[in-house]
Amino acid sequence: MSVVLSMLFFPYGMNFYLMIRKAQDYTLPTRKACEKYHVTVQLPVFNERYVVERLLDACAKMADQYGRDLVQILLLDDSTDETTEIASDAVNRYQDLGYDVDLIHRDNREGFKAGALQNANKDTKYPFVAIFDADFAPPPDFLDRTMPYFSDPKLSLVQCRWTHLNRNYNMVTRAVSIGYDGHHLVEQTGRTAAGYLLNFNGSAGVLRKEALEDAGGWQADTLAEDLDASYRMQLKGWKALYVRDIECPAEIPPTIPSLKRQQSRWARGSIRTFRKLSSRVFLDKKLSLGQKAEAFVHLSYYSVHPLMFAAYVIALLAAFLGVRLVNLAQFLAVITIDSTGVKPDMPGYLWFMSYLQPMLEGAWNAFISMPHWIILNATIVFCSVSMWVFYGYALKLQGVAVKSQIKTLGALALIGFGMSLSNTIAVAQGFLSRTAGTFSRTPKYKIEKREDSWKDKKYQINVSRTVALEIFFGVLGIVAMIKSGLDANFGIIPILFIYTIAYLYISRVTFRDASRSRIS
Repeated sequence: MSVVLSMLFFPYGMNFYLMIRKAQDYTLPTRKACEKYHVTVQLPVFNERYVVERLLDACAKMADQYGRDLVQILLLDDSTDETTEIASDAVNRYQDLGYDVDLIHRDNREGFKAGALQNANKDTKYPFVAIFDADFAPPPDFLDRTMPYFSDPKLSLVQCRWTHLNRNYNMVTRAVSIGYDGHHLVEQTGRTAAGYLLNFNGSAGVLRKEALEDAGGWQADTLAEDLDASYRMQLKGWKALYVRDIECPAEIPPTIPSLKRQQSRWARGSIRTFRKLSSRVFLDKKLSLGQKAEAFVHLSYYSVHPLMFAAYVIALLAAFLGVRLVNLAQFLAVITIDSTGVKPDMPGYLWFMSYLQPMLEGAWNAFISMPHWIILNATIVFCSVSMWVFYGYALKLQGVAVKSQIKTLGALALIGFGMSLSNTIAVAQGFLSRTAGTFSRTPKYKIEKREDSWKDKKYQINVSRTVALEIFFGVLGIVAMIKSGLDANFGIIPILFIYTIAYLYISRVTFRDASRSRIS
């Protein structure tokens, strides 16, 4: 089982290095001077009372710069609270100022975000659609910089880079921002440079309506309608483009409960997209073997979390069953040089050489007595190192010294390992569930400055039952480490320690964030 797990881990670790290599070939796509295209801006929102006005204000400024007569703005509102009234007042205010803006309110959430976008097609005037989620604040020159790329008649999609309104708000936002940067600065640029299939991130992008309709429109059978639609368009022969230098700031979830909800939705949705499209990708004769392999890793990426959790379970079993994953006692015994006797009358380096052969033979015997465990540990180390190199490269691209971010990278590791359990559950639901599930929105609190607070605002997330499992496996890890120490099974302790600390950290922070909220 450990060998199989190692083989499954390896492609995901190797993919980090591949993306770093391909990202180095990325060059900024050239834009051709052309006439300005008409564009519809769609803003899907659901219960976003704190940020909906900010979003509409930013889009109005964007329309002013691009050309008010060239832009239609549609606020797609599925809200069930006072957001609808706030949005309606804002839309009326901009209508009075002469903007082409309308509110489309649905009394149900059928199809969730995909349903709202598909429903808006009948009211969409123009051949291009720019989409921004509620937590975004697009810059005024966004359309000026993106629309010229559509002079290519086969281009279906332009995706731009997400940046962060609240990167330095707390440790969670600092850590998660590095994770997002890795995706946008390395993965997306690497895929573009290599000609791999690219994903729309659901916001801060522009789509060609013709391409979307050709691919079947927005579909609600996954919770990742963005990933799903972008792959279907490319499988139809349309092209996609990522532009790293066009930045669009957004909020990062400031709490672990909100981050868990976001990641669980992404995990379940991407796995359902993998179920839906993987056979089409593999059977597509127009795609190269490299494109198909990368698409497999891309669509199934969240499967790494069940693999991480499985590695922890194997470590627990090894600890309680007394299985030595790494026989340190045997290894140390063969590399210890006996210093009690008289040294041979020869130079020091020759004296050492007389011990080298038995040392190597003993080390080899230690390895062949437990090769599967050593391979598993080596693969986990390989994947972990690849992840740090990946995020270190993302920091380097921004001119940030890795040394200055050691603490933040440590927090990112704890969050990643700690959320492996909740994401494992989401991946299982994605693989096994017959339905897409519920689109549980990530709450936004309009957190922009350090002094802003989410604690006295609506949309708080209660502690889920998953926390009980995280505490259980954290405590189980402590017991396993104690038993391993008593059994002198020291080789298993490092992997137990990492997961134990991570699960207890995530559960503690979840309770802390829930207890700090002043509104339930």
